[in-house]
Amino acid sequence: MALIEIRNEKLTVGIDTLGAELQYLNRFDGKEYLWNGNPEVWKYRAPILFPFCGDLNEGRYTFEGKEYKLPRHGFARDKEFAFVKDESLIDSEDRSGSKKAVFVLESDEETHKMYPFDFRLKVIYELEDFALAVKYEVENLSEGDMYFSIGSHEGYRIRGKIEHNSVYTDEIIPLLYDYFEGESDTITDIDPEYTSATLKMVAKDDYLTVSFGKVESFSIWTKRDAEFICLEPWHGIPEEKDADADITKKRGIQKLAAGESEVYIHTIEIHE
Repeated sequence: MALIEIRNEKLTVGIDTLGAELQYLNRFDGKEYLWNGNPEVWKYRAPILFPFCGDLNEGRYTFEGKEYKLPRHGFARDKEFAFVKDESLIDSEDRSGSKKAVFVLESDEETHKMYPFDFRLKVIYELEDFALAVKYEVENLSEGDMYFSIGSHEGYRIRGKIEHNSVYTDEIIPLLYDYFEGESDTITDIDPEYTSATLKMVAKDDYLTVSFGKVESFSIWTKRDAEFICLEPWHGIPEEKDADADITKKRGIQKLAAGESEVYIHTIEIHE
């Protein structure tokens, strides 16, 4: 594991090579926007969900008649990524730091036990002004079609009590811990028409916006008394109880032909 830092004059960002996961997102004045990863509450901060978002029924799926087991949200969040060190990525005006970082995960014998496809997942973080662009580039290295879903799960700090915060999409969603308990502990929109979500304190000019374009689903999640809210754009859909076990037939599944690649982008913008 290693911590990679990128920065500009407005933001400083830390990324762990384990899971290529964001560790902090701080403004120039030290203000923190990302959850701290307290393991007594939720050990992750911003896991990348691949090659499946959410839980599979009984943790299993099939492909070409063979059964595979896959953990919740896939395995990428717990895998070590290679950091691509490239001097050309360093800002020419400030040789002490970079505004961009690239991480790569490729299939291996261990992933093949859970997921039969050959792939390359490239994660790119890039800063511009008060915005952090997060790009997932998925490449199919298999000889046939590849099926997957991919999504983000960043946890953002809330300010004050949870009811002092709201999420703005195409409507205002006031927040209460009661919304995130019981069997359905997540607020989810399938095939949303909106393409961004803003987390804002109701009474103060303190907010951030996640822009994600067209996605198959968007979810909001937290835990009782936790000081974070997760805003989760997914290129995939949470597993339905009656979903077909065959991965090729799952609703919202992504498909790439042999040799093809696709880029999925979302941007986190801090508002002054």
